[in-house]
Amino acid sequence: MEEKYLLEICNPKQWKTIPKSQLSENGKFPVYGANGIIGRYNEYNHEKPTVLITCRGATCGNIHITVPNAYINGNAMALDNLNEIICKKEYLYYFLQYYDMSKIISGTAQPQITITGLKKVKVKLYSINKQEEIVNELNKINKLIKLKERQLEELQKLIKSQFVEMFGDIKNSKFDIRSIKSLVGTNIIKTKKKHKKSDIIKYVDISSIDNLKNEIISYKEYEVGLEPSRARQCLTKGDILISTVRPNLKNIAVNNYEEDNVVGSSGFCILRVNKCMKEYLLEVVKTEKFTNDMILLATGANYPAIHDKDILDYKIAVPPITLQNQFSEIVKQIDKQKFEIEKSLKETQELYESLMEKYFG
Repeated sequence: MEEKYLLEICNPKQWKTIPKSQLSENGKFPVYGANGIIGRYNEYNHEKPTVLITCRGATCGNIHITVPNAYINGNAMALDNLNEIICKKEYLYYFLQYYDMSKIISGTAQPQITITGLKKVKVKLYSINKQEEIVNELNKINKLIKLKERQLEELQKLIKSQFVEMFGDIKNSKFDIRSIKSLVGTNIIKTKKKHKKSDIIKYVDISSIDNLKNEIISYKEYEVGLEPSRARQCLTKGDILISTVRPNLKNIAVNNYEEDNVVGSSGFCILRVNKCMKEYLLEVVKTEKFTNDMILLATGANYPAIHDKDILDYKIAVPPITLQNQFSEIVKQIDKQKFEIEKSLKETQELYESLMEKYFG
């Protein structure tokens, strides 16, 4: 194995940026920008698949590999003229996926990667045969990861389709129409009344939520008295959290923690269901109809937000509890399948990460 600087094996280049106004859905060729394909255009500037690095903005440092006949915009650095006699394209792609790009990102207001930064990157190079072995192994694992992710997406779609099939529109008049307020409790206990100074607060905010799973996947720990001022709402298991800030209205989750020291940000409306099935109400607040109606109610210039009252006063169809129970059981069965796939996915991702460390660490 040897090491070579990245600029010894390719010629990074920023190409001319195509304005968004010139992109078209009917264009012949895909256009790659800062976050993968961003549109289509009738010309291409790269005939062969090319590795690229996002070089501007929030996704700075992301790595992609294009399809043949593609246009690479100027906010991504195209690694042109790669010497494939000593470095396979897909091998470079995986190596850069592993590489810590934060070491070469400059700028604060506008993160960027420049040629100066890329000059510091050293690439570990095995023999071509070994590179091919590594690529084949990582490709197989990547395919498994994507397959499991697609399976999870399909199960999530299945829940949504079952909901629509059983209940239709959430304002459907064939069922009783009631406010969300009539279906939930209002005894959300404030932090200072609940915890002692010796307690540890597990604080949940927007960054704690996985939007695909609709779960709280992390929290920040604070001693009582040192928690953020927004840590105001004590959560119990089964509480539904809905972000009330307009850009994040889709940040919705169920609290699955049993501890009594989990505290939510005041930026959430907390729904503690007691007169309908949790699974039913969760699907209601996840619908596009609910989100779009909430967007119309958002007020404020700098940080448009909705009030808890807007959510609590919102009227929805409430099917008979027997029908809700049927839906709840369907969701629980699908969740069991999701759990097994998620467990397998985690193991596969850990294998992938260990191999990346083995080959590139």
